[in-house]
Amino acid sequence: MRRYRGSDIRKPAGLIAPADSPESSSEFVETTASQPAAASGALATGPFERLVKLSNEVTGIGVAIFDEHIRFIEINPMLAGLNGLPKEAHAGRPLADVVPNLGEKLTEIAHRALDQRNPIKDLKFSARVPLERGPLRDWLASFFPIGLGGGIAGLAQTLIEVTDQMHVETALAELALGTSEPHDELTTREADVLALIGRGKTTKEIAALLGISVETVSNHRKHLCRKLDLHSSAELVAFAATTTAAGGGQRSHSACESNAL
Repeated sequence: MRRYRGSDIRKPAGLIAPADSPESSSEFVETTASQPAAASGALATGPFERLVKLSNEVTGIGVAIFDEHIRFIEINPMLAGLNGLPKEAHAGRPLADVVPNLGEKLTEIAHRALDQRNPIKDLKFSARVPLERGPLRDWLASFFPIGLGGGIAGLAQTLIEVTDQMHVETALAELALGTSEPHDELTTREADVLALIGRGKTTKEIAALLGISVETVSNHRKHLCRKLDLHSSAELVAFAATTTAAGGGQRSHSACESNAL
């Protein structure tokens, strides 16, 4: 069985390098007994190849494909650019090595999706782009267990930036009219923070769960107090606990518990 360059990762069964590519290529074709690709000279167009082709064509979404150990098999140009590495430099490397700050948490969630054979969608977190010194940006990541052929399981990840959406939601919340309850005016992130406060999480724990800084959580707490007309941390905690118990924070509670970093 052939191996990826620079690692001990094995290619999925039934997938071989194209006849005109070097042994270390990270592009694959699916072969069948009736039509070996090398013999016919024609590249197969199975589901894996179609996914790789599509991921390389789209520009608004990052896509990566991992093996069962969450090591890179494929990555599209957009996500490779965000990681600050060429596509070929990802092959065979663990996610945690390529994205050191968030990689371990993302790897845990990826393993959870793979073990449960269920997608984990719309994982929300904030992070800076590697090698950039810009502000925190907001992202939605999803993980999808997939079959790589030959009974081998793998995982696909998608990543979409939602920074602008979060900014617009914050601005809209300040102009909201006719809301029946104060917490209806909260942004999505503020609702997540409120739900976690209601579950007894500290500021540091909330920061770790949501992948944001302690200072950012503190600012959200200040905004919550202002919007909810609360005058102390004790009032905020009491309100959050009551809201969570009553089911008012159910949506955010679920998202934070199963998806958030």
